[in-house]
Amino acid sequence: FTQETFFTGNDFYFEERSTPLPNQSQLRDPIYRQRLVLPEDPDLTDRLRAEAQVRFRMKRNKNVRADAMAVLPPPFGHNSSATVLVLGQVLNDFSVIETPLEEMSTIAIYQRLIGGLLENSGHSVIFKAHPWERRRPNLMAPVTFDRMRAWRERLPGPWRKRLKIMEREPLGSLFPYVDWAVGLNSQGLIEAAQAGLKPIQLGAAFFGEQGFTHDRVLDDGLIADLAAGSLAGRLNLIEYRALEEFLVRTLVLHLISDRPEGVAKIAKRLAEPNHIPDLGEVLFTQREPRRKLLDWTAAIAANPFAFLRLARPGRRSPRP
Repeated sequence: FTQETFFTGNDFYFEERSTPLPNQSQLRDPIYRQRLVLPEDPDLTDRLRAEAQVRFRMKRNKNVRADAMAVLPPPFGHNSSATVLVLGQVLNDFSVIETPLEEMSTIAIYQRLIGGLLENSGHSVIFKAHPWERRRPNLMAPVTFDRMRAWRERLPGPWRKRLKIMEREPLGSLFPYVDWAVGLNSQGLIEAAQAGLKPIQLGAAFFGEQGFTHDRVLDDGLIADLAAGSLAGRLNLIEYRALEEFLVRTLVLHLISDRPEGVAKIAKRLAEPNHIPDLGEVLFTQREPRRKLLDWTAAIAANPFAFLRLARPGRRSPRP
């Protein structure tokens, strides 16, 4: 089982796999999502939606500062042109290697997108670098932020006036000033959707194709559509309901909370028959041995310290 912190900071993935999962979560599989069934009772479903909203608002992710609710002045003053927000990701984020884009460097992707918008439209652009690069191993510096600022200085003067490079500003404070939000597979796009924007994801994000995103690739067609303003920048009510259902399946049904109730959820998941590998189906064909194996696995998850005492040197492990 692989564990990975979700962007809320209070929840984590717990998925059976042998690979990293930043953008390959089971949540991207429509067959798996069908198993995360919402209740037929509309009142129960509304309660789950409310719980998902509470969990979302309690987030303490790496892109949010203590002054997350701070109000920023308009980045471009009273400029009436449309504005595109481009979300940057940590340069060595695992999910970056799982995008379908040709470039190996995210910086090259951002520059191709932003350069195309500045050249082919009158839109203003905000690039938001991820502040966690300053604390990320093998980086420990704002590499993307510095490179994008240096690139901006080489642009023609009129283009520079329409491009802002930001890093430490709270992400949520930028949403009121933008018409579109674009990114690879940054989970900040989920935050943009929660703020009412319809995000454009270019990196085959695990939350894509679930009814609340534009699922595109970076090409001339995308730049032309943004330049013409032909892409909806806001969610309609049906799309926002799709977002709410995604949050319920993700935050309430799939992820594990770091609170005490998460322990019972882990034990229950370990005991599910779908987590017995194919080889196990061959080795444990009899009903009783398989039930003992599941009970033993669930007991370990519920009380790992007792298992460690039983498995200390000189004693046999309590396997069935």
